[in-house]
Amino acid sequence: MRAEEELAQLKKELAAERAKTARLEGELARERAETAHLRQMLEEVLRRLGEVEGQLAKDSHNSSKPPSSDGPGRKRVSLRKRSEKKPGGQAGHHGHTLVAVETPDEVVRHRPVVCQHCQHPLDEVAGRVKDRRQVYDLPEMRLRVWEHQVEEVACPACGQQSVGCFPGEVTAPVQYGPNVQALAVYLHQGQLVPIARTCEVLEEVCGCHLSQGTLLRWVQEASGRLAATHGGEDCRLAERGTIAARR
Repeated sequence: MRAEEELAQLKKELAAERAKTARLEGELARERAETAHLRQMLEEVLRRLGEVEGQLAKDSHNSSKPPSSDGPGRKRVSLRKRSEKKPGGQAGHHGHTLVAVETPDEVVRHRPVVCQHCQHPLDEVAGRVKDRRQVYDLPEMRLRVWEHQVEEVACPACGQQSVGCFPGEVTAPVQYGPNVQALAVYLHQGQLVPIARTCEVLEEVCGCHLSQGTLLRWVQEASGRLAATHGGEDCRLAERGTIAARR
Protein backbone atom coordinates (compact mmCIF):
# COMPACT_ATOMS: atom_id res chain seq x y z
CA MET A 1 0.00 0.00 0.00
CA ARG A 2 2.89 2.25 0.67
CA ALA A 3 4.07 2.13 -2.96
CA GLU A 4 0.57 2.75 -4.30
CA GLU A 5 0.15 5.80 -2.13
CA GLU A 6 3.47 7.20 -3.25
CA LEU A 7 2.55 6.55 -6.88
CA ALA A 8 -0.78 8.31 -6.45
CA GLN A 9 0.96 11.23 -4.76
CA LEU A 10 3.46 11.47 -7.58
CA LYS A 11 0.68 11.44 -10.18
CA LYS A 12 -1.09 14.21 -8.29
CA GLU A 13 2.05 16.32 -8.12
CA LEU A 14 2.72 15.66 -11.80
CA ALA A 15 -0.78 16.81 -12.72
CA ALA A 16 -0.27 19.93 -10.63
CA GLU A 17 3.05 20.64 -12.33
CA ARG A 18 1.50 20.14 -15.76
CA ALA A 19 -1.31 22.55 -14.87
CA LYS A 20 1.22 25.07 -13.60
CA THR A 21 3.27 24.63 -16.78
CA ALA A 22 0.18 25.17 -18.93
CA ARG A 23 -0.68 28.31 -16.96
CA LEU A 24 2.84 29.66 -17.34
CA GLU A 25 2.82 28.89 -21.04
CA GLY A 26 -0.47 30.81 -21.38
CA GLU A 27 0.95 33.79 -19.52
CA LEU A 28 4.10 33.63 -21.66
CA ALA A 29 2.00 33.61 -24.83
CA ARG A 30 0.04 36.65 -23.64
CA GLU A 31 3.26 38.48 -22.77
CA ARG A 32 4.67 37.70 -26.20
CA ALA A 33 1.50 39.04 -27.82
CA GLU A 34 1.64 42.19 -25.72
CA THR A 35 5.33 42.59 -26.56
CA ALA A 36 4.60 42.28 -30.27
CA HIS A 37 1.78 44.84 -29.93
CA LEU A 38 4.02 47.27 -28.04
CA ARG A 39 6.75 46.81 -30.64
CA GLN A 40 4.24 47.61 -33.38
CA MET A 41 3.04 50.71 -31.52
CA LEU A 42 6.65 51.84 -31.01
CA GLU A 43 7.40 51.46 -34.70
CA GLU A 44 4.29 53.52 -35.54
CA VAL A 45 5.30 56.25 -33.07
CA LEU A 46 8.82 56.36 -34.49
CA ARG A 47 7.43 56.58 -38.02
CA ARG A 48 5.15 59.48 -37.10
CA LEU A 49 7.98 61.19 -35.24
CA GLY A 50 10.13 60.94 -38.35
CA GLU A 51 7.36 62.51 -40.44
CA VAL A 52 6.95 65.38 -37.96
CA GLU A 53 10.71 65.99 -37.85
CA GLY A 54 10.77 65.99 -41.64
CA GLN A 55 7.97 68.55 -41.77
CA LEU A 56 9.67 70.74 -39.18
CA ALA A 57 12.89 70.62 -41.15
CA LYS A 58 11.15 72.04 -44.21
CA ASP A 59 11.02 75.77 -44.75
CA SER A 60 10.79 78.22 -47.60
CA HIS A 61 14.37 77.38 -48.65
CA ASN A 62 14.05 73.61 -49.12
CA SER A 63 10.37 73.25 -50.01
CA SER A 64 7.48 75.03 -51.67
CA LYS A 65 6.32 76.53 -48.38
CA PRO A 66 5.97 80.36 -48.35
CA PRO A 67 8.40 82.44 -46.24
CA SER A 68 5.53 83.46 -43.94
CA SER A 69 5.29 79.84 -42.72
CA ASP A 70 8.87 79.86 -41.38
CA GLY A 71 8.96 79.80 -37.61
CA PRO A 72 10.54 82.54 -35.48
CA GLY A 73 13.64 80.43 -35.00
CA ARG A 74 14.34 80.23 -38.72
CA LYS A 75 17.08 82.50 -39.98
CA ARG A 76 15.93 83.99 -43.24
CA VAL A 77 18.49 84.43 -45.92
CA SER A 78 18.02 87.69 -47.77
CA LEU A 79 18.71 87.69 -51.49
CA ARG A 80 19.28 91.44 -51.48
CA LYS A 81 22.82 92.66 -51.80
CA ARG A 82 24.20 94.90 -49.10
CA SER A 83 23.88 98.53 -50.08
CA GLU A 84 26.89 100.78 -49.99
CA LYS A 85 24.73 103.74 -48.97
CA LYS A 86 24.59 104.90 -45.37
CA PRO A 87 21.24 104.59 -43.57
CA GLY A 88 19.02 107.63 -43.34
CA GLY A 89 18.52 110.53 -45.71
CA GLN A 90 20.84 110.60 -48.68
CA ALA A 91 22.80 113.59 -49.89
CA GLY A 92 20.81 115.67 -52.35
CA HIS A 93 17.47 114.27 -51.24
CA HIS A 94 14.87 117.00 -50.81
CA GLY A 95 12.87 116.28 -47.67
CA HIS A 96 9.25 117.21 -47.07
CA THR A 97 8.36 119.47 -44.16
CA LEU A 98 5.46 121.71 -43.21
CA VAL A 99 5.67 125.26 -44.48
CA ALA A 100 3.71 128.19 -43.07
CA VAL A 101 1.13 129.59 -45.49
CA GLU A 102 0.42 133.26 -46.11
CA THR A 103 -3.38 132.98 -45.89
CA PRO A 104 -4.49 130.39 -43.32
CA ASP A 105 -8.04 129.06 -43.38
CA GLU A 106 -8.77 130.32 -39.87
CA VAL A 107 -7.02 132.67 -37.46
CA VAL A 108 -7.33 132.29 -33.68
CA ARG A 109 -6.21 135.35 -31.73
CA HIS A 110 -4.84 135.08 -28.20
CA ARG A 111 -4.99 138.47 -26.47
CA PRO A 112 -4.14 139.27 -22.88
CA VAL A 113 -7.28 140.30 -20.95
CA VAL A 114 -5.52 142.52 -18.44
CA CYS A 115 -2.08 144.08 -18.15
CA GLN A 116 0.41 141.57 -16.80
CA HIS A 117 2.06 144.33 -14.75
CA CYS A 118 -0.69 146.57 -13.35
CA GLN A 119 -3.85 144.48 -14.10
CA HIS A 120 -5.43 147.31 -16.15
CA PRO A 121 -8.16 146.03 -18.55
CA LEU A 122 -7.02 145.75 -22.16
CA ASP A 123 -10.36 145.01 -23.87
CA GLU A 124 -10.54 148.28 -25.83
CA VAL A 125 -6.83 148.57 -26.52
CA ALA A 126 -5.58 147.71 -30.02
CA GLY A 127 -2.79 145.18 -30.24
CA ARG A 128 -0.36 143.87 -32.82
CA VAL A 129 0.76 140.38 -33.81
CA LYS A 130 3.84 139.52 -31.76
CA ASP A 131 4.34 135.98 -33.03
CA ARG A 132 2.40 133.31 -34.86
CA ARG A 133 2.34 129.55 -35.13
CA GLN A 134 0.39 127.42 -37.58
CA VAL A 135 -1.21 124.02 -36.99
CA TYR A 136 -2.14 121.67 -39.82
CA ASP A 137 -5.17 119.66 -38.70
CA LEU A 138 -8.38 118.13 -39.95
CA PRO A 139 -11.72 119.80 -39.28
CA GLU A 140 -14.26 118.00 -37.14
CA MET A 141 -15.61 115.20 -39.29
CA ARG A 142 -19.38 115.11 -38.97
CA LEU A 143 -22.21 114.70 -41.40
CA ARG A 144 -23.86 117.81 -42.80
CA VAL A 145 -27.44 117.64 -44.03
CA TRP A 146 -28.50 119.46 -47.19
CA GLU A 147 -32.25 119.66 -47.73
CA HIS A 148 -33.36 119.92 -51.34
CA GLN A 149 -36.71 121.68 -51.71
CA VAL A 150 -38.67 121.71 -54.93
CA GLU A 151 -40.62 124.93 -55.31
CA GLU A 152 -43.83 125.58 -57.18
CA VAL A 153 -44.18 128.99 -58.85
CA ALA A 154 -47.26 130.53 -60.40
CA CYS A 155 -46.64 132.25 -63.72
CA PRO A 156 -47.84 135.91 -63.58
CA ALA A 157 -48.57 135.87 -67.30
CA CYS A 158 -50.72 132.73 -67.73
CA GLY A 159 -51.41 131.74 -64.13
CA GLN A 160 -50.12 128.19 -64.60
CA GLN A 161 -47.98 126.45 -61.97
CA SER A 162 -44.37 125.46 -62.75
CA VAL A 163 -42.52 122.96 -60.51
CA GLY A 164 -38.79 122.67 -60.09
CA CYS A 165 -36.85 119.39 -60.30
CA PHE A 166 -34.63 117.54 -57.86
CA PRO A 167 -31.04 116.93 -58.95
CA GLY A 168 -30.50 113.62 -60.73
CA GLU A 169 -28.48 112.12 -57.86
CA VAL A 170 -31.17 112.93 -55.27
CA THR A 171 -33.55 109.99 -55.68
CA ALA A 172 -34.80 109.19 -52.16
CA PRO A 173 -36.48 111.13 -49.34
CA VAL A 174 -33.37 110.61 -47.18
CA GLN A 175 -30.03 109.34 -48.50
CA TYR A 176 -26.25 109.64 -48.28
CA GLY A 177 -24.50 111.97 -50.69
CA PRO A 178 -21.79 111.29 -53.29
CA ASN A 179 -18.92 112.29 -50.99
CA VAL A 180 -19.86 109.65 -48.41
CA GLN A 181 -20.23 107.07 -51.17
CA ALA A 182 -16.86 107.98 -52.66
CA LEU A 183 -15.10 107.75 -49.28
CA ALA A 184 -16.69 104.36 -48.51
CA VAL A 185 -15.78 102.89 -51.89
CA TYR A 186 -12.25 104.30 -51.63
CA LEU A 187 -11.66 102.74 -48.19
CA HIS A 188 -12.97 99.36 -49.29
CA GLN A 189 -11.54 99.18 -52.80
CA GLY A 190 -8.60 101.59 -52.70
CA GLN A 191 -7.24 100.79 -49.24
CA LEU A 192 -8.53 97.19 -49.11
CA VAL A 193 -10.36 97.70 -45.81
CA PRO A 194 -12.84 94.83 -45.21
CA ILE A 195 -16.52 95.61 -45.59
CA ALA A 196 -17.35 95.34 -41.88
CA ARG A 197 -14.33 97.44 -40.89
CA THR A 198 -15.23 100.09 -43.49
CA CYS A 199 -18.71 100.41 -42.00
CA GLU A 200 -17.21 100.65 -38.50
CA VAL A 201 -14.74 103.37 -39.56
CA LEU A 202 -17.46 105.47 -41.19
CA GLU A 203 -19.69 105.12 -38.12
CA GLU A 204 -16.96 105.97 -35.61
CA VAL A 205 -15.35 108.81 -37.60
CA CYS A 206 -18.27 110.36 -39.47
CA GLY A 207 -21.37 109.04 -37.70
CA CYS A 208 -22.60 107.14 -40.79
CA HIS A 209 -24.76 104.18 -39.82
CA LEU A 210 -24.03 102.26 -43.00
CA SER A 211 -25.04 98.66 -43.70
CA GLN A 212 -22.79 96.22 -45.51
CA GLY A 213 -25.42 95.70 -48.19
CA THR A 214 -25.51 99.43 -48.97
CA LEU A 215 -21.71 99.50 -49.25
CA LEU A 216 -21.74 96.54 -51.63
CA ARG A 217 -24.37 98.28 -53.76
CA TRP A 218 -22.23 101.43 -53.91
CA VAL A 219 -19.21 99.37 -54.97
CA GLN A 220 -21.22 97.71 -57.74
CA GLU A 221 -22.55 101.08 -58.93
CA ALA A 222 -19.05 102.56 -58.96
CA SER A 223 -17.77 99.52 -60.85
CA GLY A 224 -20.53 99.94 -63.42
CA ARG A 225 -19.75 103.63 -63.91
CA LEU A 226 -16.04 102.84 -64.24
CA ALA A 227 -16.71 100.11 -66.79
CA ALA A 228 -18.91 102.45 -68.78
CA THR A 229 -16.20 105.12 -68.70
CA HIS A 230 -13.50 102.72 -69.86
CA GLY A 231 -15.84 101.33 -72.49
CA GLY A 232 -16.43 104.80 -73.88
CA GLU A 233 -12.71 105.55 -73.88
CA ASP A 234 -12.02 102.29 -75.71
CA CYS A 235 -14.63 103.14 -78.33
CA ARG A 236 -13.18 106.62 -78.83
CA LEU A 237 -9.65 105.23 -79.12
CA ALA A 238 -10.84 102.64 -81.61
CA GLU A 239 -12.54 105.36 -83.68
CA ARG A 240 -9.37 107.47 -83.63
CA GLY A 241 -7.34 104.45 -84.72
CA THR A 242 -9.74 103.78 -87.59
CA ILE A 243 -9.66 107.40 -88.74
CA ALA A 244 -5.87 107.45 -88.55
CA ALA A 245 -5.67 104.20 -90.54
CA ARG A 246 -7.94 105.66 -93.22
CA ARG A 247 -5.71 108.69 -93.48
